[in-house]
Amino acid sequence: MKNRSEDPRPRVNGTVPLGPPVALRFPGPMLNEIDGIANRRLDQPDRSAVIRELLAEALEARRAQQ
Repeated sequence: MKNRSEDPRPRVNGTVPLGPPVALRFPGPMLNEIDGIANRRLDQPDRSAVIRELLAEALEARRAQQ
């Protein structure tokens, strides 16, 4: 296993390696809602972190339905 200092991959919260970037376009109202979620949280995550969390929740919910 590589030492973290030897692993150049970016990490989320210092634990999960990220894959390649994915460019998405969101409608304005959806971005406003995402930004609102981030602004109401005490830890003030960035927009990307909130989108990853929402997507993870949606995927988990979908798996639970199957």
